[in-house]
Amino acid sequence: MANIYNKKRLTPAEKADKEIIDLALKRYQECDPICQEIYRKAVEDIKFSIGEQWDEQAKRGRQDRPCLVENRILNTIHQVCNNQRQNRPMIKVSPKRDTDETTAEVYNGLLRHIQSESDAESAFDTAFEDAVRGSVGGFRIITEYETDDSFNQEIRIKRIADFQSMKIPYHLCVESDFRDMPYAFVETTYQKDDFEKKWPDIDIDSWPSTARLEGWQNEETIRVAEYYTIDETYHNLYLHEDGSITEEKHVDEDTEEWGEVATEDGSNKSPIVQTRKACDRVIKWYKITAGEILDRAIIPGMWIPVVIVAGEDITISGKRELLSLTRNAKDPQRMLNYWRSSEAERIALAPKAPWVAVEGQLEGREQLWADSNRSNIPVLTYKTVIEGGVMAPAPARAQPAQMDTAIVNAAREAIDSIKACTGIFDASLGATSNEKSGVAIRARQAQGDSSNYHFFDNFARALRHACRIIIDMIPAVYDTERKIKILGEDMKEKIITVNGQSEDGEEQYNLTVGKYDVQVETGPSFMSRRQETANNLQQLAQSDPVIIQCARDLVLKYLDLPTEVVERAQKTIDPKFLDSGKPGDPKVIQGQLAQATQQVQQLDQVIQQMSAENDDMKQQLNVKSEDNKTRLAIAGLQAQVNLLLGQMKSGQVDKQLLHEAALESMRYGNSLEQGEIEAQRQAQLKSQQPPQPGAQPEME
Repeated sequence: MANIYNKKRLTPAEKADKEIIDLALKRYQECDPICQEIYRKAVEDIKFSIGEQWDEQAKRGRQDRPCLVENRILNTIHQVCNNQRQNRPMIKVSPKRDTDETTAEVYNGLLRHIQSESDAESAFDTAFEDAVRGSVGGFRIITEYETDDSFNQEIRIKRIADFQSMKIPYHLCVESDFRDMPYAFVETTYQKDDFEKKWPDIDIDSWPSTARLEGWQNEETIRVAEYYTIDETYHNLYLHEDGSITEEKHVDEDTEEWGEVATEDGSNKSPIVQTRKACDRVIKWYKITAGEILDRAIIPGMWIPVVIVAGEDITISGKRELLSLTRNAKDPQRMLNYWRSSEAERIALAPKAPWVAVEGQLEGREQLWADSNRSNIPVLTYKTVIEGGVMAPAPARAQPAQMDTAIVNAAREAIDSIKACTGIFDASLGATSNEKSGVAIRARQAQGDSSNYHFFDNFARALRHACRIIIDMIPAVYDTERKIKILGEDMKEKIITVNGQSEDGEEQYNLTVGKYDVQVETGPSFMSRRQETANNLQQLAQSDPVIIQCARDLVLKYLDLPTEVVERAQKTIDPKFLDSGKPGDPKVIQGQLAQATQQVQQLDQVIQQMSAENDDMKQQLNVKSEDNKTRLAIAGLQAQVNLLLGQMKSGQVDKQLLHEAALESMRYGNSLEQGEIEAQRQAQLKSQQPPQPGAQPEME
């Protein structure tokens, strides 16, 4: 392949390529020193966090003295990073314009599918951990073919393992999420042999001489960079009196009046009331070396698909500074290492205290006594020396130096300084501290979370921008009728058809239209929230049994039991608690019919019971009516007898008539007595019968 730098005359296309490469190399050289300064500090922080905490000059100065590392920062970093993993931010969209809730849910399901297929959690975790450890991390968003034999593309989120491969114009970015970056590079270093195998037609020797000076190639490696740039063009945007908007102004040649715009069919639209300039952004991607464009493409959307995750982001005198959790804790950690090394040194030197002996006692045995500090010698002999008529005592070690309490106290102060610099105290690390109550412990843990919340907030901003990029890409990538896979909140898969026509001709799930708002929710994952809901429902069921009666299917559902168990439990619930189903739902109708049937059966039982009670009351009323008639007849006969007795005394009555009246009164009396006996017998029989279910007590 002929190189454009090795030709005297260039075609217009080759000339355009040369201009692209020259501009890219110029931009690279412009932002590289700024990136190197930020990345140098970040690399130092990361190396320090993993235990490289003694610089070479300090080690050389200590020579053979101990250089211990008690890494207290690493556990603090793990605490912050694992907190993010347990409470992963979730990106989602809501309908904004020209769309509905259903299509928004499809977008959310597609976002979850993209993250799942991309292993996005790995990309997010790497970027966040790089930001916490070293102050900056990142990931990017690309498109790739669905399968090897398909032309359908899908969106993927890719991990950037080495943040130093990103060359970003930090000095040109103002927004906190870096969405206003005008260009970006993501570089890869190839071994020279691998590069020649991958691109055998490239003439490396014909590249400009500056390629070696600027680090694009050397004897062993070649740099290949993915170069993103934005081309901006402007056009007029017009607002008409009827509220319509057009992008190009066409003056009516007949009227030649301002505000008259001709349409394709020759009719005039409403007058123009306002105009402004609108910007068209085109994202272009090139894979370049110092002398060749290896590949190129147009990236859908209006944002460069490289997402930066910053640690603590501050600007000082116009210069952007990115800080990590490690940065401010380095000096206290160095102090702790020094004091721990001093402690170890003092303790190690204690058994090596020198021997104190009288001159002549070690004569001929000097090497043996000298080796006693390095070797375990069972017997040490010495010569007896008499001075002034008194035998000198045996050789003995000098008193070893005692541990200085100042060193111990200084080490403790250094540990407290690390906690203060990182904002992570004992309660956040799970250690026992002065806090005794649960409220106090949670308050101290919340204090640790609040002191490092800016890391989580900056990460959420990066995710919001990533979601904005994906939403901007979807209409261009998923622009034809096709089947796609989406995931629900419970991560269950569903395959749907998008951008197609239903049987009745109505368009459904059109991903090419509509505007959406981007949201980021921070909190426990769906599974964590599901487990928490299950625990809460179980506790409610224990305290209030009514929950089991009206929602036992939900309790079982959140316990992740088989669907068959949940469905069977749902059949035992009173249908009135299941009215939340859609109108015409067979399950709801079936439940309503079962409820109506049960109510009819209960009414039949009540009617039968009331009918039986009514018959008893009629019988009792008949008996009482006969009794009343009999009593009235007896009373009449008794009056008649009394009248006849009075007449008999006066001699005015026939004795035969008086006898007949007395007999009639006795007959009615016997009949009344028999009726009362029969009523008592019926009442006794009824009291001996068992009560009917649901029967009400008889009112007197």
